[in-house]
Amino acid sequence: IKVDVAGGDTLEIGFEKSNDTFTNVTLTGPADFVFEGEIDLGD
Repeated sequence: IKVDVAGGDTLEIGFEKSNDTFTNVTLTGPADFVFEGEIDLGD
C-alpha cells in the first residue's frame, strides 16, 4: 500500500495478513533524524 502524506512524500506500508491477523508490519519512506537519547529499562 502506498500513501501520499501531507509533506509530499510517499510512504509504503507492508504487511503479512493471515485470517484477521496482521504481522511483519513495515513502514518505508524518507525519514529525518529528529531525536537522540537513552533509556534505562532496568534489569
